[in-house]
Order: sequence, then C-alpha cells, then structure tokens
Amino acid sequence: VWTFSLRNTWRRPWRLLVMVLALSFGGALLLTNRTIYESKMTVIDASLGSQGYDFEVLMPLAAPGAQLEAITRSVPDVQIAEAWRRAGVSIATLEPASDAAPANESRRFTISGYPNSTQLFKLPVVQGRAPHADATNEVLMTRSLRDSYPQLQTGTSVELQFRDRRAKVNVVGMVEQIGSRAMYTNFATFDAVTGLGDQTQAVRVKTRTPDIETVVKKVDQAFLNARIPPGQIVSRAMIRDSLDEHFMVVGEVTRMVAFAAALIGAIMLAATTGLNVLERTREIGVIRTLGATPNRILAIFLAEATAITLMSALLAVCIAVP
Repeated sequence: VWTFSLRNTWRRPWRLLVMVLALSFGGALLLTNRTIYESKMTVIDASLGSQGYDFEVLMPLAAPGAQLEAITRSVPDVQIAEAWRRAGVSIATLEPASDAAPANESRRFTISGYPNSTQLFKLPVVQGRAPHADATNEVLMTRSLRDSYPQLQTGTSVELQFRDRRAKVNVVGMVEQIGSRAMYTNFATFDAVTGLGDQTQAVRVKTRTPDIETVVKKVDQAFLNARIPPGQIVSRAMIRDSLDEHFMVVGEVTRMVAFAAALIGAIMLAATTGLNVLERTREIGVIRTLGATPNRILAIFLAEATAITLMSALLAVCIAVP
C-alpha cells in the first residue's frame, strides 16, 4: 500500500509542490513564532531576575529620601527600602540658546542615583566596571542607551545637560536592562549632574514575602496615610505582563498568517484527495478487479494524504530550525 501510494503522490508534481509549500511554511511560522516568544520571555525573566528589588514606588513630586524610606519601612513585610534619585537628562551636544535645543531635549533619558551602600542594584556589568563609591563623575550606561547613542562607549567622556546645567561624566561600564535607556551612578555624581540634592522621586523595595501584590497595596496605603500619594507603583510582574502582552499581540498576527497558509494547504490537500478519486475511477476499477477491498482502496488514498502531511511537517521543522 505504501509503495503504491508514494508513487501516486508524484503524479501531479506541481500540485504536490503547492500543497507541501503551503503546509510547511504554515507549520514553520507556527514553530518559529512559538520559539521566538519563548526566547524573548526567557531573556525578560533573566533580566527581571537580575534586578535586586521587587517593586518601585514612583513619586509625582520629589521629597526627602529619609522620609520616603521611613514610610515604606513602616510596612512589616518590607525587607529593604532604598530611596533612589532620578531625573531626565540629555547629551549636551547643542548650545542651550540655539534653535535646535528643543530637539536635543526631546532625546532625553533617565539618570538614576543609587545609595553608596545599596543592596538593590544588582544589574550585571557586562562591560567595564561599576563606578567607585567616592567618584563624582562616573556613570554606567544600559545597552539600549548605547544603541541609541553609538558615540557612547565604555571609557569615553560625555557632557550631560539637565535644564541649564551641564556636567561632564565618564562612562566606565555597561549593564544589561531590557528596553531601558538610562544611566546609573552614585549620589555624588547624580548631584554633580543635576544639583537636586536630597530630592528623591523613587523608592525601590525588596519584600520578605513572595506575595508582592499584597505588599504593594500595603505600601500604597502607608503613603496615603502619610498624605503623600505615590504617582505609580511598578512591580516586576507588571513589567513582565506588559511585555508579554506586547509580544502576544505581535505573535497573534503571525499565528493568523501561519494558520491561513496552513489552511490553504489543508484545503488543497482535501480537494486533491477528492479529485484523485474522480480522476482515478478506472484505476480504482482495475484494482477492484484484482481483488482489492474498499477498505484497501481507502487506505491507499489515506496513505497518500499522510505521506504529504509528513513530508510537509518534516520540511516545516527544517525551515524553522535555522
């Protein structure tokens, strides 16, 4: 049965080619879409896992860091609370009074200042080194920031602009962080760049319990009780869910295209099987006279369809692997 069926699959080579290509490309798209999604989420989980904190409290207005830390630590389930400073800066490549200054300001990114005794800054330094604790002009950059500004390289100096203030810093290393254009430095360098002093807009928190969402609610309530409502509380789960949703939207479009291609191949396979019955009535009659039963004839046509499907599946894997 299989020998006879495999020979018959090549009776219409062009029809066979269209069916196999449609089925294989549809299957390859499905396989590729799934593996790319899993790969991206694995990278995101690794990046989020390298962060030393569970959630971050962002304040709409700056406040003294000690006050914000005290409010956060009043929640029993908070293990570590660190006040971080942050501001929007740009690379001072243009004169402040020039007509192009607004365009320069539009390419702002975040500079974050962490305490010298920080326990929550654990991003891996993939190039260079971390700033020294007593340095006043050393910063780390993220890879995303380096990609946006190719002139930023480890070991180079750059002049940063904050409002009307300018300061030169040395880029001493690079860290990995998903989708974040930012610089990290200690409080001394942050103050040298911004001159904001002890004006804090973020508190990073490490919890004692895996139930992070419950702690988030308690911390939010603690700030409300202190009459300092937070602007936003961002947890790792929120970041992961937002990225997951973003990738799922793109993946759904790819899956729709893949299913459409596979559906075309499946329709052609079903139509071809029906046409084979109509085109081969004489052949079926000859086989019946030689003693073939209806079940045996049905097995021949099913074996042909199965051979095409298996061939398409094998080709789909071969296309998807690279």
